Amino acid sequence: MEYPKGKILYREGDIGQTVYLIQAGQIIVENDVPGYGPVTLVTVGPGQLLGWSALFPGRRKVATARVAKPVRAIVINAARLRDACHTDHTLESVVIRNVSEVIADRLKATRQKLIETVTSAQEPPRK
Repeated sequence: MEYPKGKILYREGDIGQTVYLIQAGQIIVENDVPGYGPVTLVTVGPGQLLGWSALFPGRRKVATARVAKPVRAIVINAARLRDACHTDHTLESVVIRNVSEVIADRLKATRQKLIETVTSAQEPPRK
């Protein structure tokens, strides 16, 4: 699939049904912070996975994904991938390992963004 700049792939609170493997382009994953506006948590590009929470039924998206540069992606139906993992445990192992790495990387990036945001919002100590 191809998506133009500005396209919203999903919004915070949506229930995901697809996982995206980005081939080209760039997607911004952001949260809208009340009283502050949108904050970019991470930028996703070629070779990266987006929408991993769709692999966990009933989980809602915790951020919004917006196309920053036109994207070409492989779009995977999450329910079908889950079913395939139930019957092919080698596939399941590969998916779990890769998704775990993505989750760890996103958590690290989100933590770093939180530190940067809080640090820049605070006034420097007065002498």
